[in-house]
Amino acid sequence: MRRRGPSRPEIALLIVSLGVALALGELLLRGIAAWTRPARLADLAASRPLPAPGTAVDLGDLLEPSRFERLVYRLRPDLDVFFSGVRVRTNSDGWRDPETPLAVGPGTARVVGIGDSVMFGWGVAREDRYLTRAARELSSRDPLVAWATATLAVPGYNLVMELEALERFGLPLEPDLIVYGYVANDRCLPNFVTEGAGARLHLLDLLRNVGLPSPALRSRDAAVQPAELGAGFVRRFCRAESVAPPLRPLVGDASFRAALDRLAEIGRALDTPIVVVSHPMRSELPLPDFPSGLLVVDAFGEPGATAPAPPPRRFWVAETDRHPNAEGHAQVARRLIDALIEGGVVDRVHDRVQARRDGA
Repeated sequence: MRRRGPSRPEIALLIVSLGVALALGELLLRGIAAWTRPARLADLAASRPLPAPGTAVDLGDLLEPSRFERLVYRLRPDLDVFFSGVRVRTNSDGWRDPETPLAVGPGTARVVGIGDSVMFGWGVAREDRYLTRAARELSSRDPLVAWATATLAVPGYNLVMELEALERFGLPLEPDLIVYGYVANDRCLPNFVTEGAGARLHLLDLLRNVGLPSPALRSRDAAVQPAELGAGFVRRFCRAESVAPPLRPLVGDASFRAALDRLAEIGRALDTPIVVVSHPMRSELPLPDFPSGLLVVDAFGEPGATAPAPPPRRFWVAETDRHPNAEGHAQVARRLIDALIEGGVVDRVHDRVQARRDGA
């Protein structure tokens, strides 16, 4: 007896059943992937409401992803919180400053600062930061020139990231002076790293203390080659060959030197003075050989020293924290002002302002 094959309705039903099964399987796999995948920065940001005004927060609460790959992350806009014992307010652009107008009056000297947690003012009030103090003092000395600052400093930034902030946000402000706050780990991985597509870094390390989805949160050791695990800080985080290949353009002496040279090139192209304030806190790394044309100010060391000096203990924010306190920032401001005057920078800036006033 000849066996009958499946009829057309049976074949159609089989196809439909198979399609439904595949669709359900895909949904199941996607659900599993969504449940188990590493949480990404966009997911973390979307899951966190802005802290209520006056809330005491951890560092991770201050930060969110940047849409610019080399900036990696930024301060969250419109914050009004307490961090490290002091009030931290950010403007609508995500900087720890009042609102920054794109243009200033013809009698105003614009100072743009780039840096990390030191220039940001870790543990000190916004008005006590050295750049703010210096601008306030210089304004009081000459009623014809008002010094205004735009402080593009975020904890954990390295020089590659700081240069990105300058080019994207600082240069459109047409600065009359650029101040770079050098810290010895500026050639190293920033404080917050994870694995990601391309060369993009992600917030990780200190976010562990924030109440967020945590399956993805790992230390920045995740970006280090296995052979370097357990090595010293410099070997792990400051050499390009020690980190995962996608991150190498952001790390190491070559990237640091290229960023320094680019900074000097910007100064020459715009005829804008660039001042480096060296504040290492503590590091195994020596003071770099800065390009010619950059005025270097050692925040606490003696002139001509071959290695940057850490701040005396009386200038520490806390016994275990070498970030400068308000008195330390006042000391840096004094050093900076003296260097600007002695190096002829104040005169150069005054000439720029006068030319702008004459052309107004």
